Amino acid sequence: MKKVLIFIFLLAIAQSGLWAQLSPYQAYLPLYQEAIELFEIGKYGAAAKRLDAFLAFEEDLRAKEENDLHANARYLQAVSAYKLEREDAIELLDKFIREFPENTKTALAQYYLGKYYFSQRQYPQAVAPFQAAVQSSALNTDIFDEVVYLLGYAYFEAKNYPHALRYFDMAAKKETPYRVNAQYYRAILHYKIKSYEEAYTAFQALKDSKKYSRETRVYLANT
Repeated sequence: MKKVLIFIFLLAIAQSGLWAQLSPYQAYLPLYQEAIELFEIGKYGAAAKRLDAFLAFEEDLRAKEENDLHANARYLQAVSAYKLEREDAIELLDKFIREFPENTKTALAQYYLGKYYFSQRQYPQAVAPFQAAVQSSALNTDIFDEVVYLLGYAYFEAKNYPHALRYFDMAAKKETPYRVNAQYYRAILHYKIKSYEEAYTAFQALKDSKKYSRETRVYLANT
C-alpha cells in the first residue's frame, strides 16, 4: 500500500511540473523511497543511512529550500537521529528549523527538539521550541495537547509558575491523557503560590483519583 502511495505521489509531481525541479534527484529517488518506507516502520537507523546518501548527492542543491524532497529528507534525517537518541539530534533539528522556517514540518521539528531537551531534563531549554511549536497551526490535536502539558511542566520545573499555571489550566480543561496530571500540578501550583482556596478546590476534584488520591489527602489536610 505504501509503495502504491509513493508511486501516486511521484506520478502527481511528474504531472504538476515539479518533476523538472526534482530531476537532478531522479537517479537517487529509490534511496528516498526506501528511506520513507523504513522510517514508517520504525527502522530509523537504516532510514538514516539512505537519507544521508540521498542528501550527499549534488551538494550545491542541498541548500535550496524550494526542493520539497530535499526538505523532507532533511526533516526525516533529523527525526531519525532523535528516535535513535543520537548526539547530533539537536544539531540536525536546530539546523532544519533555522534553514526551513516556513516548512510545514518545522513545527514538528520544534516539537521533537523540545522533547529531546525534556527527556534530558533540560527544562529551560525545552521551553523555547515547545513555545514555538504550540503557537503554530501545523500540529495535529494530539501533539498540540501533549505540547501544552509538557510546556506547563517545563515551566513548572523552571519555577516560572505563572506560565506553568497558564498551560496547566489549558491542559486540565480537555479530556486528554494529560488532564489528571495537569489538574494535579495545577493544584500544587495554587498551593505553592498560597492560593489556598483555589488549591483546596483543585485537590477536592482529585480526591477520588487512583493516581493522586494519597497525595491529595495530604494536601487537603493542610489547606
